[in-house]
Parts: sequence; structure tokens; C-alpha cells
Amino acid sequence: MTTPAEAVTDPVGTVVCLVAAADPALGHDLVRRVVEQVGGGRSKRRRLAAELAGNPSVLTTGQSPASKVAGDLMLALRAAGATGISPPWCADCGRRVTSMQRRGEHWYCAPCFVRPEECAGCGNTRQVAFRDRQGRPRCSKCPDRDTRDPFLALVGVITMTDPGLPAEAVTAAIEATVTKQAHLQKLAWLLQDKPELLTGDGAKAPFPVVLRLIDALCEAGAARIRRPACPRCRRVIRLSKQRDGLRICRSCCARARAVPCAKCGTVREPAARDGQGRPLCPYCLVSDPVPLCPYCLVSDPVNLEECVRCQRRRQVSTRTSQGPVCATCNPRDILTCSSCGRTAVPCTVSRITGQPRCGACARSWARCSTCGQLAPARAGTRDAPLCGDCAVPGPDFF
Repeated sequence: MTTPAEAVTDPVGTVVCLVAAADPALGHDLVRRVVEQVGGGRSKRRRLAAELAGNPSVLTTGQSPASKVAGDLMLALRAAGATGISPPWCADCGRRVTSMQRRGEHWYCAPCFVRPEECAGCGNTRQVAFRDRQGRPRCSKCPDRDTRDPFLALVGVITMTDPGLPAEAVTAAIEATVTKQAHLQKLAWLLQDKPELLTGDGAKAPFPVVLRLIDALCEAGAARIRRPACPRCRRVIRLSKQRDGLRICRSCCARARAVPCAKCGTVREPAARDGQGRPLCPYCLVSDPVPLCPYCLVSDPVNLEECVRCQRRRQVSTRTSQGPVCATCNPRDILTCSSCGRTAVPCTVSRITGQPRCGACARSWARCSTCGQLAPARAGTRDAPLCGDCAVPGPDFF
């Protein structure tokens, strides 16, 4: 019998045992490889283990409600040759699901997942092929045709908003910001309907590309086009998050998500959740809440994993294709630091930039040369440091 504690301390082992019980013909090594590939990070693996421990029958019935990762695991096991593991079945028509689509808590096949809607052009109820400029559905026979060149239309809107900006500068800003024709059309429609987004109301923009275009135009010398302020703190800063339909800064997003930590009670943005789904602050994620500095806090055993190289239970420094590796077994390479320029120093390769950085630069704080915020320097150089938000573009271009 799998206990909730086992699902937290050894989620991969828990899932392997449950899958092996459902299909004894599968080898443990094969199942472990599939679970590690599909399971993602530690938090996702714990949720999967807890779900299957509470309802292991989903592996043999294939019936939802169940999570997406459980369905992905079943599909991956079937692709690896499992015969005792059921494929996911559509909650609507009962057909076999070959690719995971999920609405609410249930799985659906592709035809049942895409619901027909009434076309705004012909009025017939059909599959949606397009959305017009008002966001209304249209079928494949009724596209929203616009014979104007969206690039010229966008240039016209911008030059009308800021007549002092040369057309060449506008053209260069658009070409550097928008790369797809469909995005260009949406952007032209949006700014034609709401040109005020360019003059201070950019926090209401539905697409992040609007903010990127504003930044490019301001750098090109625009006078009437302004970068928007955060709707909550009123600072003119990078608005990288969205909440309640508005673009806000990272700090305000963290304040909005702050809840009391289940261990120490500190009101902070959760770094993770424990086995019962309760929020944990960053300090309590890896440590016990004792009155010591963070470097002296005792590591929480529940968050330790066995290193594949030394077989000791340690904090995970990095994850390789073979499994987790502790800091002792993950020696740094001797390289040239991309931030300070020092040569022949132990460096780690940044996951953000892919460039080597020494330990001193990796721990340093500085005022970001792009947004001006005091934050850990994640990239750039000593003269032009970059924070994490400015070091890499957001996950969604639109």
C-alpha cells in the first residue's frame, strides 16, 4: 500500500511501483525512464504520484477525470510497448485518445475537443477556422478579408500618433518586433481600434508584442509614444506578467500571489507546495524554519534526492539524462566568465544565456541596465548587467 509520505519522498519510485502492479510485464528500468521523461520536475512528479496512489485504477481503465500528466504517461507507456496499461478514452464519445486534449478534468479526442460555433459570416454552426478582428468565430468559407496591407496600415497608425517619428524608424521598429504576417494583421487591427495603447495605456494590451513595439519606438526617438506604467505600483518598468486583464510588473505579480507559508507563516509568493498542496515560501522549500541565517538552515529531508553519482541523498544541483546530481558531484569547468571577463576560473553555464559565468558573478546583485531594477544579475556584463526578466524574452511572443 503506497502512503502519501512515499509519494512525496520518492515520487518516481511510487509511480514505477504502481505502473508495475498494473502491468507486471513491464521492466522497472523501462518504466522509470518513461516516468522521468514525462514527469517533469519534482513538484509535477509528486502530484502525479499522489494522484495515482489515490486512484491507481486510471492506469487500467483509461477513464478521466484525471490530470494531463497521467494521460501523457499512459500514452508514453503504450508507445513503449505496454499492453496492460489502458489508453486514455474520450469522455464524450468514448473513442481512444491518441493526443492529449483536456477540458476541465476530462480527456477528449480531437473532434470532441474542438466545439463547433456559429459563424459570424454565414450564421451556420461549423468548426471554427478563423477569428475576425472582433474575435468572432468564422468558418473556412467566411474569412475576415482585409485587402489593405497590414504593414502599411500599422505604419500609418504609428505616424499619425507621433508625426515627428520618421517612417524609416517606424519600419525598422516593426520589422524588429513582428515576424509573422498573422501577428502583423492582428497588431494593425488592434492599434487601429485602440491607438491609445501607444500613448500610455499599454498595460491594457492583450498581446505582449504591443509593449515590445512601444519599447522599440521609444528607443527610435518617439516623443508622443510612451512606455506604460504598472497599473498597481505606477512605476515605468517592464510589464512581464498579466493579471485581471492588465499587464503588471514582476514585483506586483509576486505581491498579488503572496499567501501565508504553511510552515513559517510568512506572507510571500509560494515557491512550491508540499504533499498536501499547501504553499511553501522559498526558505521553507529547502529548509526547516529555525532562527538561523539561510546558509545555516538544516535541509529538509523531504526535498533531498539520491545523487546518481555518489548515491547520497543531497540537494539537487542539476539534472542530467541519468538523473539528479548533487553539487559535490557536479564540478565546474575552468572557462572564461562572460560577465567579468576573468579567465581560467570555475564556471557554470547559464541556463538563460548559455554562456559561462563564475560563482562571484552568479551571486552578484546589480541595477539592471534595461529596467533599472535592483535584482540578481543573471546575464550581461559588469558594466551593463541584466536581471532575469530582461535577460531573455517572455515565454509567449503574443
